[in-house]
Amino acid sequence: PLITTATDSTMLFDLVATTSRHTFDNLSLSNTHAVRAPGISQSSESTPSVWVYLSILDGHTVAIGGQTGSTRNFPIVHLFDVEIKNCTDGVYGRAPTAFSSVGSWIHDCTGNAFRASLTGTLWMDRTIISDVGADGSVGLTNVSVTNSAIYSAGSDAIEEATGVGARIANSIL
Repeated sequence: PLITTATDSTMLFDLVATTSRHTFDNLSLSNTHAVRAPGISQSSESTPSVWVYLSILDGHTVAIGGQTGSTRNFPIVHLFDVEIKNCTDGVYGRAPTAFSSVGSWIHDCTGNAFRASLTGTLWMDRTIISDVGADGSVGLTNVSVTNSAIYSAGSDAIEEATGVGARIANSIL
């Protein structure tokens, strides 16, 4: 099913004051207004986890997470066969943050594909990040990339914090 908004600064899903796991499955979420907003976000301080399956997120400021600098972010985000496109940032989180992406495609975003504001872990398998304006991932302290591709990133494919660990195998950067 398609869920869309053409209204100024309207968040599609606002997960308020919860610590639960939220699952989004087989959805197409889009924002067609010139003044965009996050797709899946929260307007209060809480720590829910977000699991997204077989879905498309299109045209949001941040597809999943809070605005840059916000403390209103999800500590855990899992993507399974998800397409994120035409957004400013794909997934934005605040420490501690764990991102995983399996079989997903993040493309044509003007900012970062994955961004952790303080620290974070990224695990990617069979994921493509292409044509993003900034980094494929930034601010992460542990990275594991297998069977994936990151290309046409505006600056770095992977920008890690100092003294971090990375495992990259069978991938193109």
